[in-house]
Amino acid sequence: SDLTYDTTTFDSVKAALENYPSNFVLYNRQNILDLLKDIAWQSRCSIKLVNDIFYLTYLSTTPTPTETIEQNDILVDSLELGYTQTEDLVTKMVCTWETSGFQKEKHRIILKNNVAKYGIQEQDYDFYIYNYIDAVIKSATFWLIRYSNTWRKATFITPITKLNIETLDAITLEVSFISNDSITSIVESVVYDSANNGISFECWLPILAGTTTEYVFAFPASADSTETFQADLDVPQRYTVGSDLRQYNRTYNDPYNLKSGSVDRRFSRLGSYRPSDIGDKRPNLTVLNDIPPFSVLPTQGPGTPYYDQIELLNTDFEATTAITEIDIHTTIISDSETGKSCTLDTFFDRIDTIDDTDVLIVSATHSVVGEDDDTNEQIAQFHYRYYNGGEVPEDAAWGAGTAFLFNDT
Repeated sequence: SDLTYDTTTFDSVKAALENYPSNFVLYNRQNILDLLKDIAWQSRCSIKLVNDIFYLTYLSTTPTPTETIEQNDILVDSLELGYTQTEDLVTKMVCTWETSGFQKEKHRIILKNNVAKYGIQEQDYDFYIYNYIDAVIKSATFWLIRYSNTWRKATFITPITKLNIETLDAITLEVSFISNDSITSIVESVVYDSANNGISFECWLPILAGTTTEYVFAFPASADSTETFQADLDVPQRYTVGSDLRQYNRTYNDPYNLKSGSVDRRFSRLGSYRPSDIGDKRPNLTVLNDIPPFSVLPTQGPGTPYYDQIELLNTDFEATTAITEIDIHTTIISDSETGKSCTLDTFFDRIDTIDDTDVLIVSATHSVVGEDDDTNEQIAQFHYRYYNGGEVPEDAAWGAGTAFLFNDT
C-alpha cells in the first residue's frame, strides 16, 4: 500500500495499549482497510484515513478536546437534542476467541446488559487478535457499555469559524440545554451548510438517556480504578440479586482487575468488574499453558435464584499450544484394576516406512484375551504363500496362520 500513518497518534495509542498485547495470525489475504478497521475495533480504537494518512484514536480514554463550542456559538433555532437509535442496541454479545490455531472450535464468552429494559438484541463478535481471555473481556466490556445503552446526541449549526473541527474530533460543549457541566463530546459528522453559510455538526454525548451528567464509564479507561461496573442481570423481581453469581476462584494472575472477591468476571456474563485501565498490568502470557479446564457448577433447579441465568460455555476450555510426541518404547501405560503396567511396544512393534509412508507396525507377539475364557492367546503373523495351481509342495506350511495368494488366470 502507498498509504502512510500519523506517528503521533499511533505512538500515543501504542503506549495506551502496552498492557493489552495482541497475538494472532492471518491465514488469507484481506482488504487492508477492512482489516485495519476490524483490528482497531477489537482494540477499542478507531482509525480514519485522511489524505492517504491513517490516524488512530484510543476510544476508551477521555479524549483531549480540540475546540470549545459555547451556547453563543450555536445559530438560533439550530440546536436539536436526540438519542442514539434503539434499533442499533446490542444487549447480548457473543464473543469468540482462541488460545492457538490448534483448536478445533473457538472459545466463547457471552456478555449481557440491559436485557430487562430492551430485550435480547444479539450480535456475534470474533476477537481473533487476542489469545487470552482477560483482553477479550476488557474490550468486550467497553463495547457492551457503548452498545447496550441509549446515549444522548446533539445536532447544531455554527458559523464557518468552526471549520477547523473534523469528524471524530473531541470538542467541549458548554451548553446549558444539554448539561450544566462542560461535556466532552465526539463529533460524528461535519457538513458545510450552504443555506446558513455555516457548519452543521452531529455529536455523540457521553450522557445516558434520562440523565444530564457524563456517565462514569462513557470513557472507562479514565475512570477511577475503584469504580465498579454492574451489568443488569435481568433476574426476576422475586429473586434477590447477590454478588455471588459465580463462586469460582481462579489460581492464576488477573492482570486487569476483572475479578470481584470469589466472583470471577472472566467466566460470567457480567463483563469487567473494573473497566478502568488504571492499575492494569501487562499479563504474563505463559500462564496460558497452566489454565485449567472449566469446572461445571452444580445445576440449580427451578425456583432457586439465578436458575437458567448462568451460562456455562465451552466446557473443554484448554490451552492447546503444541503437538505432543511420545515414544512407544518408553511410554508406560498402566491398568488401574490389576495394578500392572507395561510400555506401548508390547503391542506396537515399530514405526516403519511402507510405500513411502510412515506407518505404525503392530507387534506379532502380542496377546489378546480368549473369546470364551480369560486365557491369553498369541496372535501370530500370517505366513504368505503363492499358489499357482498344480500339486501343493510337500514343504508347504498349513494352518490358521497361512494365507494363500492365488493366480486365477
